[in-house]
Amino acid sequence: MTTRTLRCVLAAILLALTLTEAAAEATTRGITVEVAGASNAAPESVALYQASYALVIGIDAYDNGWPRLRNAVADAEAVAGALREAGFDVTIATNLGSDALRRTLKEFVIRKGADPEARLLLWYAGHGHSIGGEGFLVPADSPAPSDPDFALYSLPMRDVGTLMRLARAKHILAVFDSCFAGTIFDTRGAPPPAAITRATLLPVRQFLSSGDADQTVSDDGSFRELFLRAVKGEDGSDANRDGYVTGSELGAFLADRVTNLTDGAQTPRYGKMLDVNFDRGDFVFVAAREAPPEPAATADFKSGATLPLAPDTTDAVYELAFWDAIKDSPNASDYEAYLEAYPDGRFAPLARARAAALAPAPEPETPVEEPEAIPQAEPATVTEAVTEPAPAEAASPPAEDLTLALATPDQAPEPVAPAIEPIDADYTALRNANVRDAPGTDGARVDRLAAGQVVRVLGKVVGAPWLAVALDDNRVGYVHEDLLTQGVVPLEAVPEPTEPEPATEAETEAAVTSADNPFGATTEPAREAPLSPDNPFAGGSGATGTTLSPDNPFANTGP
Repeated sequence: MTTRTLRCVLAAILLALTLTEAAAEATTRGITVEVAGASNAAPESVALYQASYALVIGIDAYDNGWPRLRNAVADAEAVAGALREAGFDVTIATNLGSDALRRTLKEFVIRKGADPEARLLLWYAGHGHSIGGEGFLVPADSPAPSDPDFALYSLPMRDVGTLMRLARAKHILAVFDSCFAGTIFDTRGAPPPAAITRATLLPVRQFLSSGDADQTVSDDGSFRELFLRAVKGEDGSDANRDGYVTGSELGAFLADRVTNLTDGAQTPRYGKMLDVNFDRGDFVFVAAREAPPEPAATADFKSGATLPLAPDTTDAVYELAFWDAIKDSPNASDYEAYLEAYPDGRFAPLARARAAALAPAPEPETPVEEPEAIPQAEPATVTEAVTEPAPAEAASPPAEDLTLALATPDQAPEPVAPAIEPIDADYTALRNANVRDAPGTDGARVDRLAAGQVVRVLGKVVGAPWLAVALDDNRVGYVHEDLLTQGVVPLEAVPEPTEPEPATEAETEAAVTSADNPFGATTEPAREAPLSPDNPFAGGSGATGTTLSPDNPFANTGP
C-alpha cells in the first residue's frame, strides 16, 4: 500500500469518526417523545427537540453592599455538569458584573434561541430583589437597593421576559435560585397533564424561582440538589409516571418539597409567561428509566409481605394547584375554602392568618341602655316589677342594690377587630419596637421586635399608621408603621435610632432595651404604664419611667 493510499484511508476513518460523534451528539441533545393519541390509538413517536442549550450563571463575589454568597458558583458548576450528562450544550458564567450579565444573557437567548426546534434552559444562582412588585436579578457590582443606582445596575425581570419573547426556540425554561416578584410571574400553576400530548409540543416560556418576594432563600445547595433529583425523575417528581418530567411537574414537585422542608418559610413560584403565544406547551426532561419491581405475589408470596408502592403525589400536586389559585386573593372566603378542603395542609397556618386579616370588621354592638335609677322611696314597686312577691319572713333587697344589678350589663362588648388592607410581605424592624394586641399605644404590649428582626406583615390598619404582624403562636399583633421597612434589610444597613424632641407616636413605640434586661424597657414614655412588682407583665400606677430591679429585672422599684 502506497503512502498516498494510506493517507486517504486514515482521512476516511477520521471523517467517519467525526460524523459518527456529531450524529451521536445531535442524538443526545435532541429528544423524541411518545405522544398520547386518541382514546384507543397507540402513542405516536414525535421528535420534540433537535438541540438542547443551557446557560448556567452563579454569582458569589458581591462587593458593593450585598452580602457575599458561599454556594452559588458551586451550585452552578454542579448543575452545568448534570445538564451536560443529560445532553445539553452548556455555557457556564460566574461572578458577572452588570454589563457582562446583560451581554451574556442576550447573546445566549438570541443566538442559541434562533433554532425553532431547540430547547433553552437558563439557571441563575445569586441575589434577587423586588421593589414595588418589580423583580430584579442582582449582578456582582450592583449597589444596595437604597442606592438610586440599584435600578441602573440590576437587571429587571421585564427585560428577561422581553428576551424570552425575542427567541424563536420552541421551549424555554428559566430557573432562578433566588427570590423576587414580577409581572411575568403573575400566573397560576396547574396540575400536570395525564401524559405528553400534542399541546405539550406548542411554544412555551416557563419560569421557576426558589422563593417568593421578600423571602430569605437558603444558600446551602438544597434547592440545587432537589432540582437535579427532579429532572432525573427521582423522588416522585414524574407525577404521572409517564417517563418524562415536564416544567409543570418540576414546579409542582419543588414547590411541595421546598415548602415542606422549610416549614413554609421558602415557597417557590412557578408558571408560564402571561402571553397567549407562549403559554401552551411544556418544557420536557427525559426521566431516568428504572426497571420495574418484581410482582409481590411471586417475590414475597411465602412471607406475606407487600412491596411498597411508589409515593402518590397526586393529592399534593392538587393541593399546590389549589393554593396557587387563591394565594393572592383579596377574599377571605377563598382561604376558608382551602382550609375546608385541607384543614391540616402545609399552607393552613398562612391561610388562617390571611382569612383573619381579610375578614370584614363586625358590626358594632348596640350599646345597652342603662335603666333609670329607681327612687328609693318606692322599693315595693320595684320589687313587684322585677321579682315575685317574697314570703313575709324574707326581707326585700335594698333598692339601691337592685338598681345597680339592673344597670350593670352581664358582659362587656367584645372589642371590634380593625379593618385591614392586605399586604402579606416580610418587613424589617428599623429599631427596637413594641408589638401590641391592638393598633394604638393603648393596646397591651404582647411582644418586642429587635432592630434588624424580620417579621411577616399581614396588612395595614385602615385609617391608622399601624401594621398587623403575624406572631409565632398564630396570633396577630400591631406595630407602628414608621418602625418597619418593607423587605429584608441587612442588619448593618439598619439606621442608628435617633431621639428627636418632642417624641412622635412612632418614637413612643420604639423599645429601648437595658443591658441588664434585654427584654424590658429602661425608660418607658408617658403613654406607657410602669411595670408592677406583683405582676411583671401588668401596668402599675404612675405616668413616668420605670427603674428595673437587679433582683427582678421585670419588677418596678421606682416611683
